[in-house]
Amino acid sequence: MLHGTIVLGIFSVDFGGKVLCHYNFSVKRLPMTHFFDQRKLLLWSKLPTHGNSFLLSLLRLVQNRFYAVASGYDISSISVSVSRIKSAVWAKFTDFVT
Repeated sequence: MLHGTIVLGIFSVDFGGKVLCHYNFSVKRLPMTHFFDQRKLLLWSKLPTHGNSFLLSLLRLVQNRFYAVASGYDISSISVSVSRIKSAVWAKFTDFVT
């Protein structure tokens, strides 16, 4: 039995260190923090492709947030592909686990 760990479907609470990180790695599932960062980066990277002026002005407001989150995953450009974002987030997670 794992001490201090509760696993409920995809939601998990960890009180004992890296136990759930290894579990998430073995089932190829990102932890919630990495998952949320990946979703933010994917959304923000799609904003420049729209011709809508409202979305472009929104991009100017959140561009600094994009670079702040992206720098943690070694991404330096807002015009990055979806596969590059996903692989960078997964690589950062696997570096943490191993």
